[in-house]
Amino acid sequence: MQLHRAQRVWYWLDFMLVLITLSPIIAAIGFYTQMPDKLLVATRIGEKTGYYQDKLLFLLIFSLVQIVAPILLRAFITISRQRERQTKQMEICFDLLRIAQAVVFSTMYCLLILQNLLIPIGVEMYIMILVGIILLVYGYLLPWISYLHPLGMRTSWTKTEQEVWVNTHRKLSVFWMLTGVVYLLCPYLPEWLGLVLIISSVCLTILSTYIYSYLYFRRGKGKQNKPSLEA
Repeated sequence: MQLHRAQRVWYWLDFMLVLITLSPIIAAIGFYTQMPDKLLVATRIGEKTGYYQDKLLFLLIFSLVQIVAPILLRAFITISRQRERQTKQMEICFDLLRIAQAVVFSTMYCLLILQNLLIPIGVEMYIMILVGIILLVYGYLLPWISYLHPLGMRTSWTKTEQEVWVNTHRKLSVFWMLTGVVYLLCPYLPEWLGLVLIISSVCLTILSTYIYSYLYFRRGKGKQNKPSLEA
């Protein structure tokens, strides 16, 4: 039995949100020995001093919040779905809320780790996070983009037939979401590795869009031109 296209995206979205949520926790474990015993967790506005907390205690509390917050949000969404009739618009809003929660919490955790490792946080890092969010949301919304919409993947073959358009957007949405996740994970990686992953994921996503839409279009043409057997 085939899954509805929204269900397919939902399962991929769940996997990627778990990856985003766990990434700062894994990074904190990996960089644990390099961080000072007292971590700077907040600064007073207009002052040079700040609030410090024991490293182990802070990481335990923040990791617990990082894990529990999405579980509580998921429980809230489940209860809301049971109480009210679910619509496509509500489903999209709930999923966008989950994306926002995972990205915001993980970004805060990431910036705190980098700050205490004395790694400079430049404008390019915020740009990467912003681009990652845009690509993740765009990939999630792709299966619902209507035929020939300007925001869709308008290749020569998707514009020819609606079936090619729908299947290309449904299958390739995962690649755009993965590219967004790559951008969000780059702050934890060495600069050269992050650059390689970004270039590779972007090229793979663009090439796969054109190749898949062309192959699907050709397969449809092949079926149309195939002679029928007469009894």
